[in-house]
Amino acid sequence: MLFIRDYQGYNGGHRKVFDYISHVAAMGQFLPALYCTKASVPIPSHYLPHDLEILKDISVSDAYFVAGNDWVQLDHAGIDTTTSPVINLIQGLRHANPDSTQYRFLDRPALRICVSDVVADAIRSTDRVNGPICVNYNGIAPLSRFIPSSRTCDVFIAGAKNPDLARRVAALAQERGISLDLLTDFIDQRQFLRRMASAKIALTLPLPIDGFFLPGLEAMALGCIAVVPDCPGARSYCIDGKTGFTPTADENAILTTIQAILADAERASKIRNEAKRIVQEHSISRERKMFSKFLSEHFKRFL
Repeated sequence: MLFIRDYQGYNGGHRKVFDYISHVAAMGQFLPALYCTKASVPIPSHYLPHDLEILKDISVSDAYFVAGNDWVQLDHAGIDTTTSPVINLIQGLRHANPDSTQYRFLDRPALRICVSDVVADAIRSTDRVNGPICVNYNGIAPLSRFIPSSRTCDVFIAGAKNPDLARRVAALAQERGISLDLLTDFIDQRQFLRRMASAKIALTLPLPIDGFFLPGLEAMALGCIAVVPDCPGARSYCIDGKTGFTPTADENAILTTIQAILADAERASKIRNEAKRIVQEHSISRERKMFSKFLSEHFKRFL
């Protein structure tokens, strides 16, 4: 099964494709192979199965796994996928936007795996989708190894997707004596998780078009109180006042939420307990099990 990446550095979209490469490798029905564009930077080895075949050029394969703009790479290589099984991972709401590049590929035959109900509903509403639509909520691996013995700051701000808002929140928080760690760049996942785990609260800023926002779920898995300004893709796990908090994307509203959490340790403890339950429902093993089921059902069409 051929995977394609234009890798310019770590982000959650790449992370999830790497997870699906590992799923395919573990399932044994196909041998995964990866083609990276000529413009790609090297992918750190810890993201990929150790024996993954890396291709120098795109070649005809038994099956294809595409995400984002990977269809473009197949077209440039002259690959016809109309008679081959194709898995199309849909991770964002942009796919349902007629102005996006991804929208024009919805009418190509494929099994579409959406990372949330919101994404599935969005592409279904276009009436362009050719092939079945399935929902497989993003899963994460256990993160306990990143949790320190003590928290060293009040708030970690993951602001790479909205650095201006992140800086405004940081300035207000510092004025009020709240200790914080501000991050406005994309960095290696392991460094990111260690920094986030050092805080009591994790403010993770999504894009409005995110179909599923991994950092908020990762924050919960690390025992942080997750603050995720309202994002359609995070609503399946971040339930305001129950498993986390979803203030409006405004620095004053966010600061008020942070101050309320810091002032009520008992409520924070209850939130963490509820968050643990949600995290268990979003395991990487469940994601793999569901993917295997979808794959088996879809590939019957090609036998």
